[in-house]
This record gives sequence, C-alpha cells and structure tokens, in this order.
Amino acid sequence: MKGIKKSKSGCLVCKRRKKKCDEAKPRCGHCQRLGLECKYGVVLNWMKIQLRARFHASGAQPTNHHLLNANFTNMGLAYHLLQMSPNCPVRVHNELWTATVAEPCIDPRKTSPEYLFNHYVRNMSKSRSFCGSTDTANEFVSIIVPLCKNFTALNQSVLCYAAIDLLKEELTSTTPHKDVLQSYYSLYVQFKDDAINGLHLILDTCDLSNLEILEELIITIMILCAAEIANNTSKNWVNLMKEGFLVFSSLQPTQILNSKVLTFVYRYFSLRYVLLVCTLKGDVLAQLLDSCRWPVIESFFESDTVDHLFGCSPKLLHTIHQMAMLNHARETNAIEESVLVEQYLGIWTTLSEMKQRTAQDISELDMCAAAYLVAAKVYFCMLLLIGNLSFNRNFKKKFLLLTKNLTELLIGLSKVNMKVFFPGWTLLVLAACQSCTPAGEDVRQQIMGIFQTLELKWPLSTVAELKDAVQSIWVLYDTSIEEPENLAGALRLEPNGVDWRDMICAANYWLPLV
Repeated sequence: MKGIKKSKSGCLVCKRRKKKCDEAKPRCGHCQRLGLECKYGVVLNWMKIQLRARFHASGAQPTNHHLLNANFTNMGLAYHLLQMSPNCPVRVHNELWTATVAEPCIDPRKTSPEYLFNHYVRNMSKSRSFCGSTDTANEFVSIIVPLCKNFTALNQSVLCYAAIDLLKEELTSTTPHKDVLQSYYSLYVQFKDDAINGLHLILDTCDLSNLEILEELIITIMILCAAEIANNTSKNWVNLMKEGFLVFSSLQPTQILNSKVLTFVYRYFSLRYVLLVCTLKGDVLAQLLDSCRWPVIESFFESDTVDHLFGCSPKLLHTIHQMAMLNHARETNAIEESVLVEQYLGIWTTLSEMKQRTAQDISELDMCAAAYLVAAKVYFCMLLLIGNLSFNRNFKKKFLLLTKNLTELLIGLSKVNMKVFFPGWTLLVLAACQSCTPAGEDVRQQIMGIFQTLELKWPLSTVAELKDAVQSIWVLYDTSIEEPENLAGALRLEPNGVDWRDMICAANYWLPLV
C-alpha cells in the first residue's frame, strides 16, 4: 500500500500479505489479532514479469534463492476463480518447436531411420523403466524393439518418438542450430503422419479379431501418445489414451492379461489415467470419465507387488483411484454422508495396512514406492480438508507429519543418480498442500529446490509443465490471502470454495504425471 513502509524483516505472514509488521515476537500484532501462526524467515517472492524478461535476456544463471514465476494469465485465472469475474483468460500452450521449412537439411546420416531407431534403443529405452536397458523385464526394450521388425506402424511411431527426443537434445545444447531443430521437427511430423496413416490402414483393411493386429494397433497408439507427451502437446496425449481404452473396451480381461503386449500397454495407460483423474474436478472430470472409459481389471489390481512401470503396487494405484472417485461422488452429491464416511475410513485402513513388496532388488524403486504410499495418505487427508468433512480434524496432525515425511522422501529421490522417471504426482500432491502458512513457505523453498534438480536432469521434460502448474496453484493461494480463513492454511478457499484442482482445470492443464 502506498505510503506504508513494509518491513523487510517482518514475519512471513505480513510479508506475504504485503502488510507492515510490528516485528513483535514470538507473535506480531497482525498474527495475534487474526489468530495465525507467526514465523520469521525467508519468503519466496514472485518475480515481476518485466524483471523476468530482463533476467532471461541477460543470460543470468539462477541462484539458490528461488523466485516464483507469475504471469498475467495465471493471475487473471486466480482472480476469476476467487471473485467469479466474467472474464476468464485462456492459457496458451506452445509446442517445443514450430515448423518453418518442409525438408530436413542436415547430415543425412543423422536423420536416417537407422540413426533414429538406434537412438531409441541406446538412449531412450534406458530411461523408461527401473529395470535398465538389457533386462528382459524392461518392455520398452524386450517388447517394442523386436515388434518394430514386423509392425510397420509401430516402427514409424518409434522413429517419430526418437525424432522429437533428438530435437529436445538439440534445444538443450550449448548452441542449438535452427536447421537441425527444423530437420528433427520435420521428421517428427513425417513419421507421426506415417504412423497414423498406418493405423487407418489397419482399421480399414485388417481383421481386428486377430491378436497380432490388435497388438500392433494398441502399442502404436501408446508410442504416439508418448511422443505427444514429449512434444508438450497438452491434451493430444489424452485423446490417444482415449483411443487406447476404446480398443481395450472391446476385449475381455483374460484377453488383455494373456498378452504381454496388451498388458504392457494397459499398465502404461492405467498409470497416466489414474493420476490425471486426481487433478480434475467438476464438469471437466465428468467429461473425461464419460469419454474415456477405463476398463478396471480387478484381479490385476489386487497385487501388492511393486510394478516397475508404475513405481508403486497395482493395489495402491487402484486405491488412489478409489479416493478420487469417492471424492467425485461427494462433490456431485451422488453418495450419502454415512456411506461416504464409512468408505473413507475403509480406504484409510487399507492405506495404513498396505505393505508393498518388491520383486526386484532396486533401491530407487523402493524409494519411489514409499513416496507413492506417503503421497496417497497425504492426498487422503487433503480430500478430507477440501471436503470439510466432520471427522477431518482427527487427521490434521497426521497430515502435518505425512507432509514432512513426503518432503524428505522426494528430496532424497530427486538426488538419486538415475535416469528413470520421477513420480511427479507425489510432488504435485505435496505442492498443492502448501497454502498461505509460514510452514508452507519452508516447504515451497524445498519444492523449488527439487524442481531445480529435476530440470537439470531432464530439461524440456514434463517437469517444466508440472512446475508451471504448481506455480499457478500457488498464485491462486497467494491471491486469496485477503480472506482471514485462507491465511490459516485452508485448502478450500473462500469466498467461493475453490481448490487447487479448479486452477488446474481453468488453466487447461492435462498433466502426464510421470
């Protein structure tokens, strides 16, 4: 506010609210009056848009003191959600690269199908499973590589996938060359079109009751989905997942489980579907559920053995899905409160008693499974707080301890020298809990440190999209601080009762959280 000198050494709450702090200890006057926790320390600042432009133009390197990125779109969306303003801005989603010429124009040896395929085999397949590049358990090697010899459409999709990965490598090099970038983008488009045409040919001319034909169809859709995720093409990957589930809906569970190829693809899509469902709500979630019918194979999800493709056990993944669906039923008034409470408590019992077993001696996989289990418990508590259920106070103390435990697990996992996936859903759950509280400021700092580590390991990956989504959630929280109820760490924000999933939906994020 103009005319008021804001203290640089004030408490975290006053800094976040941009209010003058009397710096009284242990509790300043503002916090005493509002009944809030009072703490002194470093607050994460939102980088002004003009400053961010100068920062990037100067080529300055980031420091250990993290700055949060805010943009006009996210701030406009937050205001729209909290104040129900009629003007809702639209978030623009950009691909990695935009075409300018039609033909590749670099060394033909680096654009040949053989070069692209070898890049997939030698580099990409190593980072798609905890099982390494030579283990037969890594389906990205043991299934996809041999099938490429017989399945033309699959081979084209793998080349498309490799081309976009090589484009990303060039973008992150010291001196990216425009002609190289354009060449790989042209190859990406060319092989994607070839693969899609191959799929149409299969649908038009082949007998879909033939198992091999179905396998080629579904695994090609899967790799095209992975390529769309790699190209940051937002909802396109979801549309391909829908096509995959459409194929599965025509099959019996035994047909899926008796085929290694079909089981592999079913697991790939199931993980991404369940984690996506957890981020949506309201009409957006209802539309996804209606258009993307996930066939649940109960017998498969009874296993408590950690799946190296999931990073957790099938039983835990299914339990996470049950929580999301139960919460959706509550929000749509499709369940009675007594039944709701009974089912929630049953899920908590399941989570408390769950023991995930690992079949392989892989320490990173054990850490990932542990993070998923703790994150599932945090997610459970979060849903109770958002729903303002009568028995949620019994879990508030557990919630704080679990959040601390999850933070430690993810910091440790981010520092592991591995090239396999990071459980992005667990990081999103942790970040979504960090509303306007002094304790939340500390965890935000730690989360930004995790993102910095992950972006160094995987530049231009889905980590960047996840980080942007997390910052948009924090924009929503920090825009709501004028309401005293929200300053106490509420996850359901007044005056309109919105939560972090409203921001995800409004900003049109479709997060592939692996």
